[in-house]
Amino acid sequence: MMPRLRQIFSAALLCAALPALPALPASPVPTRTVAAKANANVRAKPSVSSEILFSSKKGQPLQVVRENEDPKAASDEPKRWAEIVVPAGTRVWVYGALIDPATKVVRAKTVNLRAGPGRNYSDVGSIPRGTPVKELRATDGWLEIEAPEGAAHGFVAATLLGEEIHPETVAAVPEPPRAVMAPPAPRSGNRPVPLPSNNSRPAPSVGRAAPADSVVTAQPLAPARRAVPPTIVIEPIPAEIVPPPAPIATQPVPEPVAPAVVAPPALPAVITQVSQPEIVLTEKVREVQREGIVDFVRSPQAPGDYQLNNFRKGEAMVGFLYTEDKNIHFNEWRWKRVLITGEEYIDPNWPRRPLIKVTAIRDAY
Repeated sequence: MMPRLRQIFSAALLCAALPALPALPASPVPTRTVAAKANANVRAKPSVSSEILFSSKKGQPLQVVRENEDPKAASDEPKRWAEIVVPAGTRVWVYGALIDPATKVVRAKTVNLRAGPGRNYSDVGSIPRGTPVKELRATDGWLEIEAPEGAAHGFVAATLLGEEIHPETVAAVPEPPRAVMAPPAPRSGNRPVPLPSNNSRPAPSVGRAAPADSVVTAQPLAPARRAVPPTIVIEPIPAEIVPPPAPIATQPVPEPVAPAVVAPPALPAVITQVSQPEIVLTEKVREVQREGIVDFVRSPQAPGDYQLNNFRKGEAMVGFLYTEDKNIHFNEWRWKRVLITGEEYIDPNWPRRPLIKVTAIRDAY
C-alpha cells in the first residue's frame, strides 16, 4: 500500500513541476486569391445543372479554398471545379421561422443557407445563433437575405480562373509630388502713389459762381380743338336708272309621297360555336413526347413525386411524372433538361395538369 501511495505522490509532484504547454490554435482554411479570366457562373454544386448563386465578372478576385476533379463528368461538361468563398452580399435563402422577426437575428443554434426558397434547394453554408441578417424579401415562409462574410461557398469551373494575385508583390505607385505655392503677401492698406518730380502746375484758383437760372412765367394752355364730323350728302337716284323688280315665278308644290314599306331582311340562324373544344376522355392511350426540367413536386397531394417544369422562364409546369420502368430513376435527372417519351393521362383530381407515364428519358442537349 505504501509503495503505491509513494508512486502517486511522485507523479503529482512531477506534473506540478512541468510547465503548462500552450494550446495549439485552430488552423485556418487555406485560401488563395485568383482573378477570373472570363465571366463565369458560380454554382451551388460542382455541376452545370446546379443553381447559380451569382455571376462573376472578368478580372474579379475570387478566394479559392480547394479544387476537386469529377471523373464521372460528361465530355461536354467541366471535370475540374474550384470551391470558392461567396462574396458578402450574395443573395441566399433561410427558413423564416428560425429568424427573430423583431431583431432579424438568428435564434436557432445553426441555420442553413440555401440557394432557393425550399428544402429541395442546395445547401451552400450556415450561420450560427446571434448572427444578424439583412432581409431582402419573403415568400412562402422563406426569407431572402444577403450572405454574411465567408458564410457561403460556391463552385466555379477551374478553367475559368486566371493567375493568382499576390498582394505583397504589387508595388505601390508613388504619388506624384504636388507643387507647393507660397502664400500671398498680406496687404497693408492702400499703396501711396508718388507724384512726379517735375510737377510745376499751379494750384487751381476758385472761379466765379455760376449764374442762376432765369425765371419763366407759366402760361395757360390753349383749349383743345373739337373734331368736326364730315357732312355726308346723299343724292336720290333717278327713276329711269332703277330697273323694275323681276317677277317671282311660282312653282306648284308636289304632293307628299308616302315612303314604301320595305320588309327587313331575314336574319341568319344563330350558330353557337365553342371557341375551345372540350377534353373528351377516351380509352385510347395517348403517346406524347415532352421537353422540360425534372424537379420535385411542390404539392404533397400531387399524384407523383416528380414533375416536369417548362425550361422557359415564366411558363407553367408541363405535367406530373411516374414510371413503371425500374431502370428509370428520376433523381438522376433532377435539374437537367430532358426529352421524355411516354403515355399521357388525366387525373380526375388534377384535370389541368396531365400525368405522364414515362417509358423513355434522355438528355435534351
